[in-house]
Amino acid sequence: MHTADSWYLTVVRTQGLLFIRPAKSWRPVVSVGVVDPHQTYEVALGSDGQNPNLQKPFVLRDVDHSSQLDIQVWHKPSSKNRKKRHLVGSAYVSLGEVIRRQQQPGSDLDLHLNCPPPQKRSPTIKANHQRRTILTIRVYPPSSALSTGITSSGSLEDEDERLSETSSESPSETLVTPTVDGHEDTWPQEAEQTACADGHQLRRRRRRIKGYSLDSEAEDGNSSSSDSHISQHANYPPTPEPYEYSHVGFDEVESPQCTASSLGTPTPLPRYAERAVEDVTLSFAEAVVDSFAPYRELRHAELEADFDKVLGRLLTEWYVVGASLLAIAGIDAAIFGLAPGSILPVDGIAQHIVAIGAVAAGLGIAIISWFLVLYSSANAVKFQRLARDVYGSYFFFCLTCRLPTLCMFLSALALTLFLLIVAWSAAPSAVLVLSFLAGVLVSLQYLVFGCHRAFNFVIWACRGAWRVLGAGRGSAAAADSSRPPRRPHAQPHEERPVEISELRVDEPRADERIPEKAHFPR
Repeated sequence: MHTADSWYLTVVRTQGLLFIRPAKSWRPVVSVGVVDPHQTYEVALGSDGQNPNLQKPFVLRDVDHSSQLDIQVWHKPSSKNRKKRHLVGSAYVSLGEVIRRQQQPGSDLDLHLNCPPPQKRSPTIKANHQRRTILTIRVYPPSSALSTGITSSGSLEDEDERLSETSSESPSETLVTPTVDGHEDTWPQEAEQTACADGHQLRRRRRRIKGYSLDSEAEDGNSSSSDSHISQHANYPPTPEPYEYSHVGFDEVESPQCTASSLGTPTPLPRYAERAVEDVTLSFAEAVVDSFAPYRELRHAELEADFDKVLGRLLTEWYVVGASLLAIAGIDAAIFGLAPGSILPVDGIAQHIVAIGAVAAGLGIAIISWFLVLYSSANAVKFQRLARDVYGSYFFFCLTCRLPTLCMFLSALALTLFLLIVAWSAAPSAVLVLSFLAGVLVSLQYLVFGCHRAFNFVIWACRGAWRVLGAGRGSAAAADSSRPPRRPHAQPHEERPVEISELRVDEPRADERIPEKAHFPR
């Protein structure tokens, strides 16, 4: 039943919603809710965003200009098994603002929706990122509300004229409200009511915007310059921030830390402190046990997750080893069942080897069964309690936890030796060749390493010998060069008598001659 004071609201169409959801075609559902009194209306639009029921508007009862509208656009999956709806856009506006922004009653009004980032990434979406989603509505107010709206709009115009006159006299006290996209954006500024000279008419005075300064002494000096700067640029609308999309989907659940960081609020620090593990020196026996068992891990484990990790690894090993031991035990039992005159002769050393393998397999199966009874259904706390020995350590547990694996190795080795002995009696050359190839392939890295080291040793020995020989030759050559040259030896000749004519007497020098007449003192 419609009354004279009812308001009528019609959802006309939506724009820009096709890029929000990844589906190719879907029908948006628009819900309009009145906050006070509580009323909810819904309409399903077409896949193109148009409303096929324009002749059936929403009837809003008991509302006025101050009533708030909560408009939400939902995406409903087309599949029948999914009934959950996803919010793709919302707007919050009052009826008074809608009437003020409409050019005339019943005209189309575009409302910009606050939408989450798109889930579909493609060049088409990238080109339409800057286009914001719009919801077009029509509001038909009653005649009484329309007259009230005209009166209120006239008073607002008179108030704006008074504010403009005041701003011309003192530009630093008032600011002009900028208009963006053809409508006014209300700024969250605090208004003060001051009385005029007559005491009856009230004038709204906007709060002066004052800059913030780190230096308290320079605050007064900077305020005047900031006011003058604001007054110069007050008539220019602020540059709208670009509408950016994120690659994160709207349905993805964000963690509290991510949500807090996106909203600009401080996030708590992670409660994590790196735990320093002391490297305790192990004794010789403990080091030997730690070489084949998780002794160090159990000794340094403090959290339940550490014990769960060790227990899970041991349980997996026990299950695998148990299955292998069962298979080897079955083979040994089949070998014992062979008749004495069969193709495979089981006597002498082969029989003893098979017996050793069967004993090892049986012991391994028994130990694994006991371990599975104790630890298969244990949690971290129970495992920690059962693994401790009477001395409060994990030494004896680590000494026995790998015993089933050792039993499997012994039984497998015994079975291998038995097969080689039996095959040796039939084809010894094949056993030698295949065993040699298998041994070479298994120990290939050690053979290559040994050959490499031997080759390096030979090169080192050759270089050392060359240096020694070169040093000996160099010292001998240096010794020969330091010695004086040797005279050639005279040839042996026969002695013969010397003739007087061959003798030559050297004449004395002038200073050695004796004067002819020398006077000697008496």
